[in-house]
Amino acid sequence: MAGIISRATRQVTRTFQRSLPVPKFLQSDDVAIISKVQGIHKPDGRQVDVHNLLTIITKILLHDNPSGDGGVINGTSTGNTEVPAQIINRICCEISCNCSGRNTQETTIILLEKFLLNYSWDAKLVVMVAAYAVNYGEFYLLTDLYTKHPVSKNIALLKQLQEVVEDAELLEQFSGAIIDLNKAMVALIRSVLLFNTLPSEYLTSNKPPFSTAITDIVRAVYWTIYSVVTCASHIDALIGSKNQRTIAATMTWELSELATKVSSIQATLQKNFARIKQEIGKKLLPFGRCNCTVI
Repeated sequence: MAGIISRATRQVTRTFQRSLPVPKFLQSDDVAIISKVQGIHKPDGRQVDVHNLLTIITKILLHDNPSGDGGVINGTSTGNTEVPAQIINRICCEISCNCSGRNTQETTIILLEKFLLNYSWDAKLVVMVAAYAVNYGEFYLLTDLYTKHPVSKNIALLKQLQEVVEDAELLEQFSGAIIDLNKAMVALIRSVLLFNTLPSEYLTSNKPPFSTAITDIVRAVYWTIYSVVTCASHIDALIGSKNQRTIAATMTWELSELATKVSSIQATLQKNFARIKQEIGKKLLPFGRCNCTVI
């Protein structure tokens, strides 16, 4: 985990961890909520090209940085990828306009029920993060082009984000925490997609480690969407707010805690996958060859 969390984020975490309470999302057991998420999963067989769509998402979330694994499938062109644009746009609008006034858990469940009910687990992940990538991409371009393009500068003025974009240290810390969370989510999604390389009959087994892996995939879906909602609402909350330094510092700490949570789920999934490979005892398909969704 030390390689994922940035120096700026670690500095903010050390500064504020003594004065801030443990986030509520880390205080309670998530068994009940995971059971609820499983109860609203009703896939109808619709297909999403999760691998190619994830390639596009990764280029946005990690700024197409090769050292940050900017591509997912070597040599794969995304120029002809069919993107589920309508559902992505609807989710994007939902997390942009309707996050405030609801707690994050409530919003996460609403998104799963309203937009993602009929998708497979891996498709839920990729479609949701794609919608977030649009929101995050707009924020990134706004901050990156602030000093380079008058349009970005005037948009920041209308959004009253000058305190954030003109404070290099504040922006580095806040953006660094987002990037850490982005990396953790991308790594988690890629771990979930590994299970698509397994023969489908193993994913319906009621015995460990197969049953455990499915539960952890559901947990990965919930916490990824929870993280997306948190990050999107934090970005939105900065618009026109007073005391942006204090607000951004608190948000940075919360995002770093979420990155740690997501990374721990990813590590558990990796261990489960390794155990399942041992159980099956056969050569698996190379990652990225199968474009089907079976989970």
